[in-house]
Amino acid sequence: MNQVLELVSVLMQQWHLLVVILWEFLIFHPHQLKKGESLADTVKIMSIYSDILVLRHTLDGSSRFAAEVSEKPVINAGSGTEEHPTQAIQDLFTIKKEKKKIDGLKIGIIGDLKYGRTVYSLLHGLGNYDVDVRLISPESLRIRSDSTYEIKRN
Repeated sequence: MNQVLELVSVLMQQWHLLVVILWEFLIFHPHQLKKGESLADTVKIMSIYSDILVLRHTLDGSSRFAAEVSEKPVINAGSGTEEHPTQAIQDLFTIKKEKKKIDGLKIGIIGDLKYGRTVYSLLHGLGNYDVDVRLISPESLRIRSDSTYEIKRN
């Protein structure tokens, strides 16, 4: 019996969990790798014991892969360097809560736009709204031109 299954079994017995959250330290901790536990094995086991999986992982494409092998829905809580959609949802929620709207706003995003995965996910979400987005960064940290999704260009 592998380490993940043992942990999940104990949690299920003690707390009757309906939702199990997988964090990067649980999935590809060096101990699991040494024992030969793959991401696919872990996801399949966790989907037996849960209604939904929330996955944050250091490898690019890990959430897409998990969704392919899981029998349960997978929420991407951060996938390598690619994206962080749950942060984007929180950002959109905060904007709506504080400004009472999203459409019609002027939004400035400042900082490391090239390597910050949250930026790419936020831009993807903002593409669903009528917003004026200004991307502000040093030239070396500008966002990739193919990553502005459906944001209208001025």
